[in-house]
Amino acid sequence: MGTDLTRSDIVLVHGAMHGAWCWDRLGPHLRSDPRVRSVVAVDLPGHTEATLDDYVAHVVGIIEQGDLRNIVLVGHSLGGITITPVAHRVSQRMRCLVYLTTTCPPGGATVFDVIANDPRPEMKGRTDPPDMFCTDFDAETREWLVSRLRDQPVQPLLTPITEPTPPASIPCVYILCTRDEALTVPYQTEQAERVGATIRPIDAGHSPFATHPAELAALIGGAVPGETSTRRPTS
Repeated sequence: MGTDLTRSDIVLVHGAMHGAWCWDRLGPHLRSDPRVRSVVAVDLPGHTEATLDDYVAHVVGIIEQGDLRNIVLVGHSLGGITITPVAHRVSQRMRCLVYLTTTCPPGGATVFDVIANDPRPEMKGRTDPPDMFCTDFDAETREWLVSRLRDQPVQPLLTPITEPTPPASIPCVYILCTRDEALTVPYQTEQAERVGATIRPIDAGHSPFATHPAELAALIGGAVPGETSTRRPTS
């Protein structure tokens, strides 16, 4: 993508049941930002047999094939388990990581472990996509998203995490969605602390790329060294 390292390549990694389409409303706002050189929305392998290793290899391949650099790597929801290992594999290309209301299991645990062992009743039983993803949507936006959701491969959710935190040299931001009813605010806060990220709140539900694209773009565009933290977890 060229040698201009004063601007960033933004790489967007979607969450469970989604695809690259979910960033469509966000993309124009990012591309209009003078700090941004390019925006790449990744479509993760959607087949039922896809694994977490497949996810990571797919994103790394796109980054290397595109010679992307100075990367702001964004993961939404389940995308958190993909962007951390990707950062380890392409650390020299990274500028920062952005976790958007993500799940970030501790080392040795799986996504299913984290959800099953959470004692809070509000974290249980959320299996209907509109309930999880669309709590602050209007009817048109709800239809736009729900009609495009696809089956989620199970293996990535069953894979024990071997790289629970990013490289210490890479700054991290966690965008905390204050009206999220899929992942509660206390849950999100725990995930942010686990990866050592600076928390940046947004007054939105679980899918601000659909409901608050301009505000989300400003937070992503602002996730640069000097505004983020290299703090790592202490435990």
